[in-house]
Amino acid sequence: MSKQFNLYQAFQSMTPVDRAGYSILIYDVRYPLDASIDRAVIGGPIASDVPPNDLGMQPDHPLRAKWCAYLECFIFTPHPARYIVRDFIPFELELAKQARAQARPISANSRYSVFDLDATSLIQDKVAALHDAPATTPGGIAVTLPINFDNGLSLVGYEVTNLAKVSKPSQGLDVLTYWRVDGPITPPLKIFVHLLDPQGNIRGQDDNFGAAVRMLESGDLVIQHHPIKIAADAPAGTYRLEVGLYNPDTLDRFQAHPSALPSVDRIFLSTFEIER
Repeated sequence: MSKQFNLYQAFQSMTPVDRAGYSILIYDVRYPLDASIDRAVIGGPIASDVPPNDLGMQPDHPLRAKWCAYLECFIFTPHPARYIVRDFIPFELELAKQARAQARPISANSRYSVFDLDATSLIQDKVAALHDAPATTPGGIAVTLPINFDNGLSLVGYEVTNLAKVSKPSQGLDVLTYWRVDGPITPPLKIFVHLLDPQGNIRGQDDNFGAAVRMLESGDLVIQHHPIKIAADAPAGTYRLEVGLYNPDTLDRFQAHPSALPSVDRIFLSTFEIER
């Protein structure tokens, strides 16, 4: 059973400045102009289940609490921050090892551990390592990462973690996409990753965005895990991956803007062979 702290406790000692209708109280909440911003990344627990002390909340400090779904997604922010996690990036073991090596443990319980970490250098090193990953437009023109998309995100890289093992449909595919926040993001938003057969038919896909959008800020790195189940009747041949962003309510895709090229609605990634 969750033990949520009282989200409204801070307002009990305040006087509302107005009232909307009969039941909605309006408060004027302001922080000192020179107040430092505190940040927390929550990877796994429900945000309201984490006590203020674990979040690192301080009086008169605004707190940006960023949440991501465990096993689906992870967020690194390029600032000193409190990380409340079941584990660092369970789907990327090497990056998790680096994060644990740099983080300072604060506390632990049966549901999560708490660390302090400034992930600035970790983000820079990872993005640099992903820079040369192959990518093309739908027309086959090679493009260089990062690639800016509408709605505030840039694709900075990707990894196909078990690519060498995939020779039969039953083996599936594990894809990680790395996104940098470059500006405000308007929800709803999803990433699509499609596995296309030699004729361009979709033979496997994942659609998701496991991070809560509203607290993300410029410079944050969002890592999304895409487990791709390959269709059992997928024919032999050369396959490729495509990635993009879309609004799940309207199904409209957000445009990508490769450098010095016309806008496109998707980017092609790796190719590989499947045998029957």
